[in-house]
Amino acid sequence: MNKNNTSTKNKKYTVAIFVFNNFIYDSRVLREAISLKNGGYDVKVIAFHEANLPEFEYKEGVPVYRIKLKSRSWSKSYFVQVIKWLELFYRIIKNHRKADFYHICDVLPLPVGMLIKKYFNKNAKVVYDAHELEFDKNVSRKFYGKLISFLEARYIKKVDAMMTVSQPIAEVYSEHYNIAPPKVVMNCANLQEVIPNQVFRKKFNLKQEQKIILYQGNLKPHRGVEQLIEAFKTFPDKYVLVLLGMPFTSGYLDYIKAEIAQVNNIFFHPAVPPNELLAYTSSADIGTYLIQKTNRSHDMSLGNKIFEYIHAGLPIITSDLIVTREVIGQKLGYVIKEDTTAEIKKAIDTILENGIDSYKKELQLATQIYNWENQEKIMLQIYEDLKT
Repeated sequence: MNKNNTSTKNKKYTVAIFVFNNFIYDSRVLREAISLKNGGYDVKVIAFHEANLPEFEYKEGVPVYRIKLKSRSWSKSYFVQVIKWLELFYRIIKNHRKADFYHICDVLPLPVGMLIKKYFNKNAKVVYDAHELEFDKNVSRKFYGKLISFLEARYIKKVDAMMTVSQPIAEVYSEHYNIAPPKVVMNCANLQEVIPNQVFRKKFNLKQEQKIILYQGNLKPHRGVEQLIEAFKTFPDKYVLVLLGMPFTSGYLDYIKAEIAQVNNIFFHPAVPPNELLAYTSSADIGTYLIQKTNRSHDMSLGNKIFEYIHAGLPIITSDLIVTREVIGQKLGYVIKEDTTAEIKKAIDTILENGIDSYKKELQLATQIYNWENQEKIMLQIYEDLKT
């Protein structure tokens, strides 16, 4: 018995993290990988390959393998899409079926992790990391939404552990699938010294008296981008909007560029790597998080940007969501009742009238609660409990 305990204690456990994106800007998964690596695990990330990206590289000391599909350029018919999925699964199973843990980010990679566990690596443990309320987030895309719901329902009771990003989402998962509540590991930023700077003022030649309001994150519909653009088109130049992020389509980028070409107080900046992000965030004055409640997932999710704003010392203008109402309230910013031009302007004016510095103490206190160092302890304990 003692020999077995010693063997387990000294074993170097391996973790394969599956994420179905290109792993360029996924700050949550990068933080998880680094924490597991620092916790003594042998970690690798398996992601999608895209043009101009290396098939293999190290990010922050973590090896990243990007799966390159020969079928990627083929048509998007349903039949061909099935072929692409089969090729993807084949390549993952062929090259990455030997790990002690499979950390599955969101629902789409879940089947391949469970297939590996069932047929190729029966002793492996599967950790399901739901970044949103997966079964509810794609209600507008009926076929895709049904597929997500089917896959999650099929496998969720078979995973060895589950975590998600907020307490309300954990409670809904528990009730919906009749499972134990998943552990909550929030998308918090790392504790670090953040020094305010002038990145945006220098890049866009802005005056010191101009106040920079920041939208940060994926640029796509239902995130408040359109509402912010329409609002700032009516605002004087003393209010400046910076859109920092990656547009989800080239068409959406064209829309943004066409809109901001009409005015002098809206600027676009492409997404930056996670390790550089807070330097950019801290060069703004106010952060925005205007997620629209098109589904329950939006109402209950706490995005990375909330915590990045907090750590950068920015008061936050947020939609009236279940989770932001609790985290932000009026101490860390302003919760708007509806995303109209009048409400957005009222929120900005209220924060400026109160004085941005008046929020700094509460924001600093919040960093001591909402930081990744606290969250990684929860994640590492999940793994510790699964060791045999």
